[in-house]
Amino acid sequence: MTTSLDAREQSRGTRPGLVEGRVALVTGGTRGIGAAICHELAGQGAHVAAGFWHDHEAAEKFLADVSAEHPDQRVTIHEGNIGHADACRRVLHEVIDQQGQVDILVNNAGITIDRTVAKMTDEDWQKVIAVNLSGAFFMAAAAVEHMLHELLDQISREEQSLNLEKIRGRIAASIACHAAIKINMPLEQNKMEWLLAELAKTDHPMSCPHGRPVVLRYSVKDIQKAFKRI
Repeated sequence: MTTSLDAREQSRGTRPGLVEGRVALVTGGTRGIGAAICHELAGQGAHVAAGFWHDHEAAEKFLADVSAEHPDQRVTIHEGNIGHADACRRVLHEVIDQQGQVDILVNNAGITIDRTVAKMTDEDWQKVIAVNLSGAFFMAAAAVEHMLHELLDQISREEQSLNLEKIRGRIAASIACHAAIKINMPLEQNKMEWLLAELAKTDHPMSCPHGRPVVLRYSVKDIQKAFKRI
């Protein structure tokens, strides 16, 4: 008997590896949902850097488990309180030192202080906001500069003779690539119009650099067929 989990594991080996060879930093990555994300990413060929805070025993166990299950992937753990901007920048630089780069950031870390409004202190509220809101911003701000430099360096290495218009096209295609794999993250109207206009100038205006469709066009006949009207 084949279960849905078995089928998923079998299909994993046949589908293109969207993250294969990339380095993913997952905050709160050594326990719970974060650990599951790290296992999934490693299973699809990504190298994993997992953030944690305080619980060294759980972090070391996570490191041993993922390393044993995915011996071909680099797995590292990094301690830091993402509620502090300096800690976020330090963790990112630490990951780059050990892994060489950061291609993917998963802002997973979060805390809850389960109290009614009447019992929630100012300090409790600030702790939740610092980790759940500010922490995501601090990590993204630390990562985006590195990712942009990596993108421009890649463009420079691959095609030394690119002109400005082609560079804009490559950046647009890269943005489209990231947008193609996000869920429920629509671009603002003006950004979407800019992106589509820039993509139209590239060699493959309907897909990201890895072949994933960015714009899907259906004829009336296609729609009718999909809904079994013809």
